[in-house]
Amino acid sequence: YETVLSAMGLENGYYYFDRSGFRFIVLDENYFSDFPGIYFHYSERNYFDHGPYRDWMPPEEIDWLRETVKNSPYPCILASHAMLDFTDGKRGVKCKDEVREIIRNSRGTPGEVILCLNGHYHRSGLDIIDGVPRLDVNSATFNWVSKAHYLFPEKEWYKQYENYGNMVIYERPVSAEIVIDTADESIEIIG
Repeated sequence: YETVLSAMGLENGYYYFDRSGFRFIVLDENYFSDFPGIYFHYSERNYFDHGPYRDWMPPEEIDWLRETVKNSPYPCILASHAMLDFTDGKRGVKCKDEVREIIRNSRGTPGEVILCLNGHYHRSGLDIIDGVPRLDVNSATFNWVSKAHYLFPEKEWYKQYENYGNMVIYERPVSAEIVIDTADESIEIIG
């Protein structure tokens, strides 16, 4: 994590940029919280020590998100690894109530949140919560299957990579094109 931040010249794993009349807000909800009020970032496979406690945003990031949306002169699009919310109420980031409140409070403002994007679940899906689409974009590299297979020609890879047989690797990357028409107030997903 620290290497990526340094290479990209980033202070944090969350940031925003304004383009073509939209504010794109990139979030970093890859924090663990084993104990209330203590947060540390996912890094170097520490998932196996703290897995059930992942998908948090620390309070300072939530405060930053609130201010970034509130002060935006443009409609906002939120991008995150894990989904910010699910209609089933069971999955998504652990701080979903705070994020949902920020999204609701943005209604009718210049910084209204119009779309949330994520990719953690390696599937394509769409939930609409409080009128805001939450698009789960499929992975560009693989889809996970629970029953292992031995379909790939490199048999030694199965020994080297323990989960290799649970992946379906696409011949071509899966991609989506998102077209936002502000005049029409529509969002079209192609692909």
